[in-house]
Amino acid sequence: MPTIKTNDGDFNNDVLNSDKPVLVDFWAEWCGPCKAIGPALEEIADNMGDEITIAKLNIDENPSTPQAYNVRGIPTLLMLAELLLAIRPPCYSARWPFLWLAASQRIYG
Repeated sequence: MPTIKTNDGDFNNDVLNSDKPVLVDFWAEWCGPCKAIGPALEEIADNMGDEITIAKLNIDENPSTPQAYNVRGIPTLLMLAELLLAIRPPCYSARWPFLWLAASQRIYG
């Protein structure tokens, strides 16, 4: 299953009302590190699409949701399920979403 694009208007339906955990990628077109992790997020969506949804939200086009979740820098990933887990990467390796997802799986079981 590919990643989905969401926006301020559809965020509640796409993310908060989802029947499975959602990993939200806050990104912008001008952000190099955001583009670098894009293929890793697509791979996660392809391999784990039955278990998790990957939603992408462009912060320039949708400023309300990042503000509501206190997103101050990008890329920022939020895992929304029974609890909220946020990460702002310490480095911008294109593969760090895999490491982060593995860590979050330990939390969510």
